[in-house]
Amino acid sequence: MRKYFKFLEKRKQFWFKLTKMRTLFLVIILFTQLGCKKGEVEDEAYKVISFFVNNVIPFPLPVPKVNAKETHISQEVVDSIMKKHISIGVYYKMQRYKGEINFKKEDSTFLPLTNKLKELLNEKEIIFSRIKNNNNRKIIIYSKVKTDHKEYVDFDISLSFSRIVFNKKMDKSAVIVSEYRSSLAGTTALYYLIKNNNKWAVYKKRVLEVS
Repeated sequence: MRKYFKFLEKRKQFWFKLTKMRTLFLVIILFTQLGCKKGEVEDEAYKVISFFVNNVIPFPLPVPKVNAKETHISQEVVDSIMKKHISIGVYYKMQRYKGEINFKKEDSTFLPLTNKLKELLNEKEIIFSRIKNNNNRKIIIYSKVKTDHKEYVDFDISLSFSRIVFNKKMDKSAVIVSEYRSSLAGTTALYYLIKNNNKWAVYKKRVLEVS
């Protein structure tokens, strides 16, 4: 009988250790998956920032003449402007947007992302080495909000970003971007983006503020 109880005790200890090991294994897997997910979100966030840095139009497009045959700007002119070397001031952290975000019915597929933007209260510093800027786009970091047009002499345009949110599939995104050429010439807009062939593109833009 004593041997039998010893056997039961050893069996109990064995199953206890096995259960403990399984639990530890599951915890490790969970944290690994969370770490991978967080890393993926950060990677995509910097791809979005890089997209805006490399695609912002450096100067206002020329307005066609009243009597001109062509009423739109040719792609040749746009390409020529985009090739110009410019300096872009980027605010050093992703901020919380404190204004109102008006939701529209046609944006229903992006409603969860809009709500996520509203819920993010914390700010996050930008790691500038992770921004992949083109050779003709020089990034200048600034940490003080510009309030005077004289403060814009260091760069041609400034960009500041909100936190960037994604859906579960990581193929839709939302971000608020402020784009200023001087303290009295800028816009703040909510951008909805979609990802195709591993590249981000603007799906829709909602202007929130104009100055």
